[in-house]
Amino acid sequence: MRLQDLKILRIQVLAGEHFWIEMENRLSSEVLPGQFVHIKISPFLFLRRPFSVASVSQGRLGFLIRCAGTGTALLSEKIPGQRLSVLGPLGTGFPVRKRWKKLWLVAGGTGVASLLLLLSLLQKLKEKEIVFFYGAVSKSLLFRQLLPPGNYLRIFTTDDGTSGQAGSVTEPVRKRLITGEKPDVLYGSGPLAMLKELSLLCKQYDVTGYLSLEARLACGTGICLGCVVPIGDANNWSYQRVCCDGPVFPAGQIQWERFLPVEGKSVKRCSLHSRHHETEKQ
Repeated sequence: MRLQDLKILRIQVLAGEHFWIEMENRLSSEVLPGQFVHIKISPFLFLRRPFSVASVSQGRLGFLIRCAGTGTALLSEKIPGQRLSVLGPLGTGFPVRKRWKKLWLVAGGTGVASLLLLLSLLQKLKEKEIVFFYGAVSKSLLFRQLLPPGNYLRIFTTDDGTSGQAGSVTEPVRKRLITGEKPDVLYGSGPLAMLKELSLLCKQYDVTGYLSLEARLACGTGICLGCVVPIGDANNWSYQRVCCDGPVFPAGQIQWERFLPVEGKSVKRCSLHSRHHETEKQ
Protein backbone atom coordinates (compact mmCIF):
# COMPACT_ATOMS: atom_id res chain seq x y z
CA MET A 1 0.00 0.00 0.00
CA ARG A 2 1.37 3.39 -1.01
CA LEU A 3 0.17 6.99 -1.09
CA GLN A 4 1.04 8.78 -4.32
CA ASP A 5 -0.06 11.76 -6.39
CA LEU A 6 -0.90 10.15 -9.72
CA LYS A 7 -1.41 11.94 -13.01
CA ILE A 8 -4.61 11.46 -14.99
CA LEU A 9 -3.69 10.20 -18.46
CA ARG A 10 -7.06 9.75 -20.11
CA ILE A 11 -10.76 10.18 -19.43
CA GLN A 12 -13.29 8.78 -21.90
CA VAL A 13 -17.02 9.32 -21.75
CA LEU A 14 -18.97 6.08 -22.18
CA ALA A 15 -22.76 5.97 -21.76
CA GLY A 16 -25.40 6.51 -19.12
CA GLU A 17 -23.19 8.72 -16.92
CA HIS A 18 -20.34 6.23 -17.01
CA PHE A 19 -16.76 7.07 -17.83
CA TRP A 20 -13.40 5.36 -18.10
CA ILE A 21 -10.36 6.94 -16.47
CA GLU A 22 -6.72 5.96 -16.74
CA MET A 23 -3.98 7.11 -14.38
CA GLU A 24 -0.28 6.45 -14.15
CA ASN A 25 0.65 3.57 -11.85
CA ARG A 26 3.33 4.27 -9.28
CA LEU A 27 1.55 2.36 -6.51
CA SER A 28 2.58 -1.22 -7.05
CA SER A 29 4.08 -3.49 -9.69
CA GLU A 30 1.35 -6.00 -8.89
CA VAL A 31 -2.31 -5.22 -8.22
CA LEU A 32 -4.49 -8.22 -7.34
CA PRO A 33 -7.85 -8.62 -9.11
CA GLY A 34 -10.54 -7.40 -6.73
CA GLN A 35 -8.39 -4.80 -5.01
CA PHE A 36 -9.26 -1.10 -5.04
CA VAL A 37 -7.75 2.33 -4.50
CA HIS A 38 -8.92 5.24 -2.36
CA ILE A 39 -8.86 8.57 -4.22
CA LYS A 40 -9.01 12.06 -2.72
CA ILE A 41 -11.22 14.19 -4.95
CA SER A 42 -10.85 17.90 -4.33
CA PRO A 43 -12.19 20.46 -3.79
CA PHE A 44 -14.43 20.38 -0.74
CA LEU A 45 -14.58 16.61 -0.12
CA PHE A 46 -13.08 15.36 3.15
CA LEU A 47 -13.43 11.61 2.62
CA ARG A 48 -11.72 9.67 -0.14
CA ARG A 49 -13.71 7.55 -2.60
CA PRO A 50 -13.03 3.85 -3.37
CA PHE A 51 -12.75 2.52 -6.93
CA SER A 52 -12.02 -1.03 -8.11
CA VAL A 53 -8.96 -1.43 -10.31
CA ALA A 54 -10.28 -2.61 -13.67
CA SER A 55 -7.03 -2.80 -15.65
CA VAL A 56 -3.28 -2.66 -15.19
CA SER A 57 -1.08 -2.25 -18.26
CA GLN A 58 2.12 -0.46 -19.25
CA GLY A 59 2.33 1.50 -16.04
CA ARG A 60 -1.34 2.48 -16.13
CA LEU A 61 -4.34 1.90 -13.91
CA GLY A 62 -7.82 1.83 -15.46
CA PHE A 63 -11.16 2.42 -13.73
CA LEU A 64 -14.78 2.14 -14.85
CA ILE A 65 -16.82 4.71 -12.93
CA ARG A 66 -20.51 5.61 -12.78
CA CYS A 67 -21.29 9.21 -11.92
CA ALA A 68 -23.54 8.60 -8.92
CA GLY A 69 -22.80 11.32 -6.38
CA THR A 70 -20.83 14.41 -5.50
CA GLY A 71 -17.46 12.66 -5.50
CA THR A 72 -17.80 10.99 -8.88
CA ALA A 73 -19.36 14.17 -10.30
CA LEU A 74 -16.25 16.12 -9.30
CA LEU A 75 -14.01 13.35 -10.63
CA SER A 76 -15.77 13.46 -14.01
CA GLU A 77 -14.84 17.14 -14.30
CA LYS A 78 -11.10 16.49 -14.01
CA ILE A 79 -8.91 16.68 -17.10
CA PRO A 80 -5.82 14.76 -18.26
CA GLY A 81 -2.66 16.13 -16.73
CA GLN A 82 -4.18 16.84 -13.33
CA ARG A 83 -2.97 14.85 -10.35
CA LEU A 84 -4.96 13.07 -7.65
CA SER A 85 -3.89 11.70 -4.28
CA VAL A 86 -4.32 7.92 -4.48
CA LEU A 87 -3.93 5.36 -1.69
CA GLY A 88 -3.57 1.72 -2.63
CA PRO A 89 -3.80 -0.97 -3.63
CA LEU A 90 -6.17 -1.89 -0.82
CA GLY A 91 -8.23 -4.90 0.24
CA THR A 92 -8.11 -8.60 -0.53
CA GLY A 93 -8.38 -9.91 -4.06
CA PHE A 94 -10.11 -12.86 -5.72
CA PRO A 95 -8.27 -16.12 -4.98
CA VAL A 96 -7.07 -18.17 -7.94
CA ARG A 97 -6.14 -21.83 -7.52
CA LYS A 98 -4.33 -24.04 -10.00
CA ARG A 99 -6.77 -26.89 -9.37
CA TRP A 100 -9.75 -24.75 -10.44
CA LYS A 101 -10.17 -25.45 -14.15
CA LYS A 102 -13.76 -24.38 -14.81
CA LEU A 103 -14.46 -20.81 -13.78
CA TRP A 104 -17.59 -18.68 -13.95
CA LEU A 105 -17.42 -14.90 -13.64
CA VAL A 106 -20.71 -13.08 -13.04
CA ALA A 107 -20.82 -9.29 -13.42
CA GLY A 108 -23.74 -6.94 -12.90
CA GLY A 109 -23.61 -3.30 -14.01
CA THR A 110 -20.50 -1.41 -12.92
CA GLY A 111 -19.62 -4.46 -10.82
CA VAL A 112 -17.90 -5.62 -14.00
CA ALA A 113 -15.02 -3.31 -13.06
CA SER A 114 -13.60 -5.61 -10.38
CA LEU A 115 -13.85 -8.64 -12.69
CA LEU A 116 -12.11 -7.15 -15.74
CA LEU A 117 -8.67 -7.44 -14.18
CA LEU A 118 -9.43 -10.98 -13.00
CA LEU A 119 -10.55 -11.93 -16.51
CA SER A 120 -7.31 -10.54 -17.98
CA LEU A 121 -5.25 -12.54 -15.50
CA LEU A 122 -7.12 -15.76 -16.18
CA GLN A 123 -6.48 -15.38 -19.91
CA LYS A 124 -2.77 -15.82 -19.21
CA LEU A 125 -3.24 -19.12 -17.38
CA LYS A 126 -3.36 -22.47 -19.12
CA GLU A 127 -6.12 -25.06 -19.12
CA LYS A 128 -8.85 -22.75 -17.84
CA GLU A 129 -12.43 -22.97 -19.13
CA ILE A 130 -14.06 -19.61 -18.51
CA VAL A 131 -17.67 -18.50 -18.81
CA PHE A 132 -18.23 -14.78 -18.41
CA PHE A 133 -21.78 -13.68 -17.53
CA TYR A 134 -22.36 -9.94 -17.90
CA GLY A 135 -25.66 -8.16 -17.27
CA ALA A 136 -26.77 -4.54 -17.43
CA VAL A 137 -29.97 -2.52 -17.59
CA SER A 138 -29.82 -2.01 -21.36
CA LYS A 139 -27.61 -2.52 -24.40
CA SER A 140 -25.90 0.86 -24.10
CA LEU A 141 -24.67 -0.04 -20.61
CA LEU A 142 -23.01 -3.28 -21.68
CA PHE A 143 -19.45 -2.06 -22.13
CA ARG A 144 -18.25 -4.88 -24.35
CA GLN A 145 -15.33 -2.78 -25.58
CA LEU A 146 -13.76 -3.05 -22.13
CA LEU A 147 -13.66 -6.85 -22.15
CA PRO A 148 -10.20 -8.30 -22.79
CA PRO A 149 -9.77 -10.48 -25.88
CA GLY A 150 -9.49 -14.19 -25.39
CA ASN A 151 -10.99 -17.61 -25.81
CA TYR A 152 -13.84 -17.58 -23.31
CA LEU A 153 -17.62 -17.87 -23.53
CA ARG A 154 -19.49 -14.59 -23.16
CA ILE A 155 -23.13 -14.57 -22.04
CA PHE A 156 -24.88 -11.18 -22.00
CA THR A 157 -28.17 -10.18 -20.42
CA THR A 158 -30.13 -6.94 -20.24
CA ASP A 159 -33.07 -6.06 -18.02
CA ASP A 160 -34.99 -4.58 -20.96
CA GLY A 161 -34.04 -7.28 -23.46
CA THR A 162 -32.24 -4.92 -25.87
CA SER A 163 -29.18 -7.17 -26.03
CA GLY A 164 -28.47 -10.78 -25.17
CA GLN A 165 -30.94 -12.63 -22.98
CA ALA A 166 -33.72 -10.67 -21.31
CA GLY A 167 -33.74 -10.54 -17.52
CA SER A 168 -31.30 -10.79 -14.65
CA VAL A 169 -27.76 -12.03 -15.18
CA THR A 170 -28.35 -14.67 -12.50
CA GLU A 171 -30.91 -16.47 -14.69
CA PRO A 172 -28.47 -18.04 -17.19
CA VAL A 173 -26.31 -19.01 -14.21
CA ARG A 174 -29.30 -20.73 -12.62
CA LYS A 175 -30.28 -22.49 -15.86
CA ARG A 176 -26.82 -23.95 -16.34
CA LEU A 177 -26.72 -25.19 -12.77
CA ILE A 178 -30.15 -26.80 -13.17
CA THR A 179 -28.93 -28.71 -16.23
CA GLY A 180 -26.05 -30.16 -14.25
CA GLU A 181 -23.23 -27.82 -15.24
CA LYS A 182 -21.09 -26.77 -12.31
CA PRO A 183 -17.95 -24.62 -12.10
CA ASP A 184 -15.01 -25.28 -9.83
CA VAL A 185 -15.40 -21.69 -8.63
CA LEU A 186 -17.77 -18.79 -9.20
CA TYR A 187 -16.72 -15.14 -8.91
CA GLY A 188 -19.31 -12.38 -8.62
CA SER A 189 -19.45 -8.61 -8.47
CA GLY A 190 -22.45 -6.30 -8.77
CA PRO A 191 -25.52 -5.07 -6.88
CA LEU A 192 -26.22 -6.61 -3.49
CA ALA A 193 -29.47 -8.23 -4.68
CA MET A 194 -27.56 -10.01 -7.44
CA LEU A 195 -24.82 -11.11 -5.06
CA LYS A 196 -27.37 -12.44 -2.60
CA GLU A 197 -28.95 -14.51 -5.38
CA LEU A 198 -25.54 -15.87 -6.39
CA SER A 199 -24.80 -16.73 -2.78
CA LEU A 200 -28.03 -18.73 -2.53
CA LEU A 201 -27.27 -20.53 -5.80
CA CYS A 202 -23.78 -21.42 -4.57
CA LYS A 203 -25.28 -22.88 -1.41
CA GLN A 204 -28.06 -24.75 -3.23
CA TYR A 205 -25.73 -26.34 -5.79
CA ASP A 206 -22.65 -26.69 -3.57
CA VAL A 207 -20.48 -24.31 -5.61
CA THR A 208 -17.40 -22.58 -4.24
CA GLY A 209 -17.98 -18.86 -4.67
CA TYR A 210 -16.28 -15.54 -3.97
CA LEU A 211 -18.18 -12.26 -4.07
CA SER A 212 -16.96 -8.68 -4.03
CA LEU A 213 -19.03 -6.51 -1.69
CA GLU A 214 -19.46 -2.75 -1.76
CA ALA A 215 -19.82 -0.43 1.22
CA ARG A 216 -19.40 3.21 2.13
CA LEU A 217 -15.72 3.49 3.04
CA ALA A 218 -14.40 6.31 5.20
CA CYS A 219 -10.77 5.44 5.91
CA GLY A 220 -10.21 2.50 3.55
CA THR A 221 -7.70 0.94 5.93
CA GLY A 222 -9.88 -0.67 8.62
CA ILE A 223 -9.37 1.92 11.33
CA CYS A 224 -12.81 3.54 11.43
CA LEU A 225 -14.89 0.30 11.40
CA GLY A 226 -17.52 2.05 9.29
CA CYS A 227 -17.83 -0.60 6.57
CA VAL A 228 -18.45 -3.78 8.55
CA VAL A 229 -20.56 -6.65 7.21
CA PRO A 230 -21.70 -9.88 8.95
CA ILE A 231 -19.46 -12.79 7.94
CA GLY A 232 -19.46 -16.38 9.19
CA ASP A 233 -22.03 -19.10 9.66
CA ALA A 234 -25.44 -18.75 11.27
CA ASN A 235 -24.19 -19.70 14.75
CA ASN A 236 -20.72 -18.21 14.65
CA TRP A 237 -20.41 -14.92 12.79
CA SER A 238 -18.75 -11.56 13.34
CA TYR A 239 -18.59 -8.19 11.68
CA GLN A 240 -15.68 -7.89 9.27
CA ARG A 241 -14.39 -4.86 7.41
CA VAL A 242 -15.07 -4.59 3.69
CA CYS A 243 -12.02 -2.38 3.15
CA CYS A 244 -9.35 -4.72 4.53
CA ASP A 245 -10.93 -8.10 5.39
CA GLY A 246 -12.68 -7.84 2.02
CA PRO A 247 -14.00 -6.63 -0.31
CA VAL A 248 -13.91 -10.25 -1.53
CA PHE A 249 -15.58 -12.77 0.79
CA PRO A 250 -16.54 -16.45 0.44
CA ALA A 251 -20.13 -16.58 -0.82
CA GLY A 252 -21.23 -19.05 1.82
CA GLN A 253 -20.08 -16.90 4.72
CA ILE A 254 -22.07 -13.73 4.00
CA GLN A 255 -25.00 -13.45 6.43
CA TRP A 256 -27.49 -11.70 4.17
CA GLU A 257 -30.38 -11.74 6.65
CA ARG A 258 -28.33 -9.48 8.95
CA PHE A 259 -27.73 -6.77 6.37
CA LEU A 260 -29.48 -3.47 7.09
CA PRO A 261 -31.23 -1.58 4.27
CA VAL A 262 -29.49 1.55 3.03
CA GLU A 263 -31.58 4.66 2.57
CA GLY A 264 -31.32 6.34 -0.82
CA LYS A 265 -29.99 9.88 -1.00
CA SER A 266 -30.36 12.68 -3.50
CA VAL A 267 -27.01 13.33 -5.16
CA LYS A 268 -25.42 15.75 -7.50
CA ARG A 269 -25.52 14.39 -11.03
CA CYS A 270 -22.76 15.02 -13.51
CA SER A 271 -23.24 16.23 -17.06
CA LEU A 272 -20.79 13.89 -18.77
CA HIS A 273 -22.22 14.21 -22.24
CA SER A 274 -21.64 17.96 -22.32
CA ARG A 275 -17.95 17.31 -21.89
CA HIS A 276 -15.36 15.55 -24.04
CA HIS A 277 -12.40 13.87 -22.36
CA GLU A 278 -10.58 12.27 -25.25
CA THR A 279 -7.26 14.13 -24.88
CA GLU A 280 -4.31 12.10 -23.67
CA LYS A 281 -1.24 13.64 -22.07
CA GLN A 282 2.00 11.94 -21.24
